[in-house]
This record gives sequence, C-alpha cells and structure tokens, in this order.
Amino acid sequence: MKTKTARSYNSQTGLKLSRAAIRKINAVEGIDLDGRIEKQLEEYDRRGLTPDERRKAVREKFAKSAS
Repeated sequence: MKTKTARSYNSQTGLKLSRAAIRKINAVEGIDLDGRIEKQLEEYDRRGLTPDERRKAVREKFAKSAS
C-alpha cells in the first residue's frame, strides 16, 4: 500500500515544499526567518497572491535601494 507524502509535484514547476518543510530545512541550515517576514508571508496568503506577485512584493519591500 502506497503512503502519501507531504510533498506535491507539479510537472511544470517541479517539486513544491510547504512553508513548514522549508522552516525545518532552514533550521538545519541555521537560518531563521524574521518575525516581520513571517507576518508578511501570512499577509500574502490572505491576499491570495500568485507566486509571481509574491516575488514582486518581496523585492519591492525588502530589496535594498539602488540609490
């Protein structure tokens, strides 16, 4: 009998990991997300942003100014 894993796979985009799985990987690497970033990601969830919209919003909010 096959068992389901927490991972999902999309043939167009490849393997997708949940935020909880990413947290576990980051913990092993010694990376901890700042609380403000976690809140921002939750806000993106509430707004239902697409992955492209999320990336754009993160760049706009957290990227260093060029000037």
